[in-house]
Amino acid sequence: MNILLLSLPCDRIGYSSTSIIQNLKLKTQTVEIILKYFPDLTEEQRKQFAALYDLYIDWNSKINVISRKDIENLYEHHVLHSLGIAKTIQFRPGTSIMDLGTGGGFPGIPLAILFPEVTFHLVDSIGKKVRVATEVANAIG
Repeated sequence: MNILLLSLPCDRIGYSSTSIIQNLKLKTQTVEIILKYFPDLTEEQRKQFAALYDLYIDWNSKINVISRKDIENLYEHHVLHSLGIAKTIQFRPGTSIMDLGTGGGFPGIPLAILFPEVTFHLVDSIGKKVRVATEVANAIG
């Protein structure tokens, strides 16, 4: 799977300069959390994981996909949790995986970043959540 990076500036959605600095610190710390458990990520995968924070902040301000109280814990509570299965199962290249009830793209999007050679089909009955997952997936590849 070929994934491209889209970076959305935090101030575009009304954050103060203090919030921007805090968001940058959070993003750096949270990518480090992923690297603690998955140290062999490529540079492209690191960029893709880092891009998720801004994308979900932006979409969550429009459509409540992740609890606003929990958005600061995006990487620890959502991304890292989604990647947990990768510690016990290694998907073979060319495999197709269905994420039924994906919500805003969890666990499908983080797993698609980790396993770029696997096709993930994200399915949900709620249109607004499918839209968010689609837009995030398109933004990163």
